[in-house]
Amino acid sequence: MKHTCSTNDLGCLKFNKRREIMGWNTVERNWKELKGKLKETWGDMTDDELNVIAGKRERLVGKIQTKYEVAKEDAERQVNAFAHDCDSC
Repeated sequence: MKHTCSTNDLGCLKFNKRREIMGWNTVERNWKELKGKLKETWGDMTDDELNVIAGKRERLVGKIQTKYEVAKEDAERQVNAFAHDCDSC
């Protein structure tokens, strides 16, 4: 059964934020091992750019914004999806 909640449900918002942080912690902890998957997802990223980002979420969001010319919200959605996928890495 899939869980759904309203945008006003503070418990769900806290759960989703905690899940997002846990997912990013996995990415940050395994940054070097995930470089290949990062390059598959964002093919125009160079090794030097990934080294500068060094697992920092906000740096990755900013680089995606500038390199792919997308809004911050879209870049954050992409990063969240990547982190969610890496929960099972």
